[in-house]
Amino acid sequence: SLSLKSAAISLGYDECSWDFPPYNNKIEYQPWSYLKLSQQENAKILGCNEYSWNINANHFYGISWDDLAEYGVKECAENLGYSQISWDNNSTDPESTEKWWKDLSEVEKGAAKCIGYGKKTWNTAYVCDHKINFEFTQSLESVDSCVMTPSDGRGDRVGHAIALLPGEFICSRNGRYRFGMDKFGSLVWKDEETNKEIILFEGQNEYSFALSMNADLVVYDEKRQPVWNLPCIYEVHFGAECLVNPMFYYDCPYLHLHADGVVALNYLENGYDDDSFWGEVNIKKVYEWEDGLWDLG
Repeated sequence: SLSLKSAAISLGYDECSWDFPPYNNKIEYQPWSYLKLSQQENAKILGCNEYSWNINANHFYGISWDDLAEYGVKECAENLGYSQISWDNNSTDPESTEKWWKDLSEVEKGAAKCIGYGKKTWNTAYVCDHKINFEFTQSLESVDSCVMTPSDGRGDRVGHAIALLPGEFICSRNGRYRFGMDKFGSLVWKDEETNKEIILFEGQNEYSFALSMNADLVVYDEKRQPVWNLPCIYEVHFGAECLVNPMFYYDCPYLHLHADGVVALNYLENGYDDDSFWGEVNIKKVYEWEDGLWDLG
């Protein structure tokens, strides 16, 4: 409702920080007792009280080790590997914080849930500074609607957070295949040689497409609001310059259209940069498409 949205805005939230917690809004670093009275009132409009704010928004950040017992979560912090020194001094994080969600033990997952984390918020890499750039491609060269990125000038890759506008595609180097937005605002894959086309999402004029930082496929309307979101079934991790050679680089995740028509998701998985691994997989396998969508007959 309007009152709920107004309350969220008053607390400093915008669309990104609301959709991608935790800590993309600096107010989440403040426990309930640190909030101003007006902030507490707005939080109450959103359905929060002291406990629910501290667990779901703040995750007990800034609350002393001794006070964790008051909330019944001290044992949970211990099960994640924290001690009084590491918790109160915000010093070296325990090993559990460097694991991806699927690699946590059942005890660690229970402890993480106890302090308000879940699969989508545990060591998330999404940072709201990486907003979708809807103007980027307009400054680039193109050949027959195939967007030529300055990274490589070949037009067969597109990075995350870069929108393809109507009539813009990535194209295989042999020129046979296209993936992107047709002039009608639909997300399509096309074989130019056989003229076969697969409509992945039927849009409207002025719709655009972008790969999100967590590898969701997202279509935006003319007001740049998401109207379709196909989540990636993998736990994808952002990585700077995961593809590098002397001529170009790309941050992960990104999409690459191969010469055989395969659209591949390139990504980092399983934790942080020092222990993650790079992978490449056909997008047919990592998104839950409608049955038979990719059948060409």
